[in-house]
This record gives sequence, structure tokens and C-alpha cells, in this order.
Amino acid sequence: MNSIATTLADCDDVQSLATTLAQVCAAFGPVAYLRIVTLSNRGRREALCFIQLATRANEAALADLLQAKWVDDFLTLRVPLGGVDELLAATACATHPAAALAK
Repeated sequence: MNSIATTLADCDDVQSLATTLAQVCAAFGPVAYLRIVTLSNRGRREALCFIQLATRANEAALADLLQAKWVDDFLTLRVPLGGVDELLAATACATHPAAALAK
């Protein structure tokens, strides 16, 4: 994991991730599109980020830096959000007591 990926993974919520990601992207030009969708996978929170710059010229360099993948016309990045979704974990444990969720 590179230092940028580590910095993004240190974000605990969508707002801090969006702010940090916008700052990183801005170094490559104006951001035309930035959307973040949150996911929960076995109690672990993740964010799926979709990015487009205003001009395509620097997107390849940004993709390399972020280790992002292309999906259609968007740079796509999956980022773990800090911590465990406690409500989801509690619900899963109550519903399925035999299931052990690692924290």
C-alpha cells in the first residue's frame, strides 16, 4: 500500500475521505465528478469512489498514484473506512449467534 492509499485508509468517515480525496485529485486538475458510495462487508465499512477530472490529460497519472481502476469513464477506487460498522456487527451477532465477527 502506498502512502496515499494509507492516508485514504486512515479516513474514518465519508466526509473526511471526500475532503482528502478531493485534495489529492486537485493536484492533477479540477475535479469534475467525485461520488462516494459506502458499502458494508461482513461488518467492515468500505467506500467505493468514482472520479473524473475536468480534463482527461492527467487522469492516467492520478490512476497510477491512487492505484485506481477504470470502470467505464470513471477512475474507481475501493477504500476501507476505519473501524467496524458496530450496528451491523451487533445485528449480525444477534441474528446469527454462531457467527463470529473479527474486529
